[in-house]
Amino acid sequence: MDGLLKKILYAYKKKLNLASFIIALIPSLLIEHSIFAEAIQREYRSANFLGKGDTGIADAKGFDAIFYNPAGIAQGKGILNEIIVASPQAEASTNIMELKNSVTGQSGSSVLQVLSQNQNKSYSAVIQNYSGVIFRKVAIGAFARGSANYYNYTDLSIPSGFSQVDTNVRYGAHLTLAQPLLNDRIFIGLNGKYLQKDQIKFKIDSSSPDYSGSNNILDSLKSTNQRKGAGIGADIGMMFLLEKNTGTQLGIAYRNIGMTYRWVADSNKGAPAAEPTTLDVGFVSSIGTTRNKISLSVDVVDVLNTQKQIFLKRSHIGLEYSLLDMFGVQTGINQGYWVYGGYLGTKVIRVEGGVFTEEMGNKYKENPNQSAFVRLVVGWLN
Repeated sequence: MDGLLKKILYAYKKKLNLASFIIALIPSLLIEHSIFAEAIQREYRSANFLGKGDTGIADAKGFDAIFYNPAGIAQGKGILNEIIVASPQAEASTNIMELKNSVTGQSGSSVLQVLSQNQNKSYSAVIQNYSGVIFRKVAIGAFARGSANYYNYTDLSIPSGFSQVDTNVRYGAHLTLAQPLLNDRIFIGLNGKYLQKDQIKFKIDSSSPDYSGSNNILDSLKSTNQRKGAGIGADIGMMFLLEKNTGTQLGIAYRNIGMTYRWVADSNKGAPAAEPTTLDVGFVSSIGTTRNKISLSVDVVDVLNTQKQIFLKRSHIGLEYSLLDMFGVQTGINQGYWVYGGYLGTKVIRVEGGVFTEEMGNKYKENPNQSAFVRLVVGWLN
């Protein structure tokens, strides 16, 4: 965000009026440059939060808190909060049918050739699961997440266009500790985790001879660009209860401290990309009662912008109506795009689903990718 800081200093020195100041900031808020255009990576994403803009830093509870703000497990009810037997979640781009149409009548084409017919389009698919036991001050569990992203686009430097493939498979386990303080006004949490990661990431020019080759070429590219490794890291979180009647809370999480993959499977290939260390901040407030309420949430992920992404890709706003914490309707804005979701559940089973959009490009509206998601949670639930 060096460009953003320079514009702020320039506006101050030249004493620009407010309108000029805002105009000067807009390009830095909407455009950022990186080597790869991609979705922001997470080791886990909650379907319960995706429907409300992927917000949860200030009010995450139960097993979702482990991945958004570990302090949230200290807000559980009773000694035993949750037992999660299984929580399979799936996400997939809503434009997947376009690929089916491209395949029709082209049985001899390679995978890359079929994908390249959809210029400036992105496709993604995700599957994940979590199982664990969450007490009010301690949680332990295991999780897995596999994601695949494909992006075909043109660039001034490569007029013919190029394709980008990015797949990540993560397996992990965690131990989380949390503690309420000052008569349940402040909550702190520490999450230690072990992760194994299998990553394949590459770009290929559409005019390259490899592009028109067989699927064996794709297999070769995958093998050449595959990185495997394991490592340990930590997350620290805090929640502050500002006003009890409205449930107004502030959440702060510092994620992926030291989360590099130092134990590699092949030293010649190197390690997978480290998980970015980010400072996340969230706010939530509600009106109504504990049985029937409307909540507004605002999150900013990676405040220090260590991932070099535009501001909108790091901003989230959510709105939720909930009844007895068993039924909810959600909407919000994720990375500048509207999202929708909802859930229905009991003490032993819960279903969550909806549609969300995220930016796959380097700037706003360059390549939005809309996906549908669903999660089934089975166990003893909060």
